[in-house]
Amino acid sequence: MFEPEISVCVPTYNGGAFLSETLDCIAAQTFGDIEILIVDDGSTDDTLDIGNRFAATDRRARVIRNEKRAGTSARNANVCVALAQGEWIKFLYQDDLMTPNCLAEMREAGKRGPLVIAWHDYRFEPDVDDATRRLYESLPRLGDNLHGTFATPNEFCDAVLNHWEINFIGPTSSSFVRRDCFERYGSFVPDIATFPDLEYWIRVGSNEGLSIVTEPLVTFRVHGKSISASRNDPSNPKQYQYSLELLALLCKLKTDPFYERLRLRSHSHRVAPRLQTLFRGLASAGRWEALDERFRTKKTARLEYWTAFCEKYPIVVDELREIDADLPAMARLKQFVKSRF
Repeated sequence: MFEPEISVCVPTYNGGAFLSETLDCIAAQTFGDIEILIVDDGSTDDTLDIGNRFAATDRRARVIRNEKRAGTSARNANVCVALAQGEWIKFLYQDDLMTPNCLAEMREAGKRGPLVIAWHDYRFEPDVDDATRRLYESLPRLGDNLHGTFATPNEFCDAVLNHWEINFIGPTSSSFVRRDCFERYGSFVPDIATFPDLEYWIRVGSNEGLSIVTEPLVTFRVHGKSISASRNDPSNPKQYQYSLELLALLCKLKTDPFYERLRLRSHSHRVAPRLQTLFRGLASAGRWEALDERFRTKKTARLEYWTAFCEKYPIVVDELREIDADLPAMARLKQFVKSRF
């Protein structure tokens, strides 16, 4: 059996516009002990043809087409991990690029720890509007928040708490992960579709620390059809899903054993009350938006999504009960204040 040191995993779905360029940059790597896994999630464009043509010219490549659609990038990434044979997993999504020395540099950085993130640049395609471009260019960068080539677990936790909700660490394509991390810490969370990478970096990095490559080895391509670009459109109905996924992240912070160190750091840095306020605010807003849509428009999509979410995260229901129990007392207090002043 072929057992490469690195599995370069390329999750794809309708990525024909840029996939050839992505595969070419993998073939150009200076480090060669690799396998190339192209896992297609039922594309309807020429993605599969491009992958098969590439595999016909590079014996290290395998093309796998999911029998049943995974449906999200997180689920498809988990398929990649299950199929990978290498000691290390290097994700490179169908839109993105890496420099020829990327694998060699990240492999060297892996000596410092099992989770490696390299700095990244952006490439903006012509169909990206100015507002989206400014948004990306204003995001905090890894190098601005974690200095040097290794961050201890405590240093990593502090940086995460200082930038809660913001992925300053890097996109999935900037990562290099030892495969046994997925055995110890689990896989990407399937129901966090909008930022599965951030949740996973937090889960692993808060326990293992973070090895950093302080040069931009990866180029993250932003184009009009990219998921991250559309998510930042306020008119996108998936904004509701994004808000609930932030709430799911806070649920994990409260209960997940892998988040124990982060919980302790949040209390020592006195940000726990702020996160609790955010938790309550998102829970209340999630319920209100679901009910408001139901009674205002007669549509039930958000209510169904909310109901399923609460079944998965009962801690949210418990919190809402506490909020509701406090309401009469607050009303009496307001009445008392009005009567006295």
